[in-house]
Amino acid sequence: MRGVRVAVVAPMVLGAAIAPPGGSDEPSGGDMGLRGEEFARAFEKPWVSFAIIAGSATGSSWLNHLLADHSHPCITSADEILLENRTLYRMFRLIDREPARLRKEGAENGISRALKDIDEVNREEMRRRAATAHIIPGLQARMRGCPFWAGGVKFNALDRDVTDRNVRAVANELWSAGWRVIMLRRTNLLDLQLSHISREMTGATHCTHLDCDPHSLNVSIKLHCDNALAYIGAHTEGNERIEEPFRQPPWNSSDGRILWLEYERLQERDQGVVDATELLGFSASSACELKIGIDKRVAQTQREMIHKYDTLARCLNDSGHGRFLHPDYRPRSNPLPSQNESRCGSPAHQDGWLGFGLNPETRPSHNMTKL
Repeated sequence: MRGVRVAVVAPMVLGAAIAPPGGSDEPSGGDMGLRGEEFARAFEKPWVSFAIIAGSATGSSWLNHLLADHSHPCITSADEILLENRTLYRMFRLIDREPARLRKEGAENGISRALKDIDEVNREEMRRRAATAHIIPGLQARMRGCPFWAGGVKFNALDRDVTDRNVRAVANELWSAGWRVIMLRRTNLLDLQLSHISREMTGATHCTHLDCDPHSLNVSIKLHCDNALAYIGAHTEGNERIEEPFRQPPWNSSDGRILWLEYERLQERDQGVVDATELLGFSASSACELKIGIDKRVAQTQREMIHKYDTLARCLNDSGHGRFLHPDYRPRSNPLPSQNESRCGSPAHQDGWLGFGLNPETRPSHNMTKL
């Protein structure tokens, strides 16, 4: 996460003190010799904004990093910027505290101001990436192929950023500002509870390829039925309150600006990642570029995690929640399009792909602004 003070975004001196490492990595001719600030100015792109709205332990960090952690040259993200920037967080939640005053004075509410600042943080990051692209072999050519740039943010639902107090205002402002939205949720609420408990017991939120063995995070959990039923009930109601404004007009139109994704779907197939890429307006083939260094954090089955599993299972079945039980299913890391040879070809043929064509069905129009 970048440490940025968002209330005032200072302009960057693009390309300053950056020298190409031993000459150009681009073919000669035309604009191919542009460097630093010149390249950033010449190839600034139209802009698309998007938000991932999800609760914790739903795969939102995995999806956010997959889309925006430099694996796709056309996409960036401010990540969970409201978590680290308290000034921006207070601005985003201002309408909770003083809605009457804001309406009376006709002032621009804090959500709208926060969205503009998040946009500016992401734009500056893309300009910086463009200005330094010449030091990474092939990156200038890949950025030149971007039909536009996309910048996102991850909003925590229920617990922090988007709550039942401000969700309608957030939905209205996102629509008015032309943002696209990925609504991500975990439908198996027993697995969600187990993941939350596991995080508390191990202190590990994520598991990266370099420094984490998922099996080292194995736990044994004593989960009483009353506790599980209370958790399932609370999260069912909470999810409905957060989702309801996004299932109504104008979000439920055929405009194509919202994508509903399920965590379980991402675990089984790569299509959800492709759908997210297309939501932003990129072609399905650009999803073949996406890579990530985060593994599935929980590697245990329900039966392995839950002490006296059969007792809990009987209670959940009797309470009408048997659909959440899959005792011996072992979670796996989410598949990527790049691992699907029928979609992306063999890995040996993926490195040379440099095109980022528009998806003709979801290409940006009214919800796209020019930098």
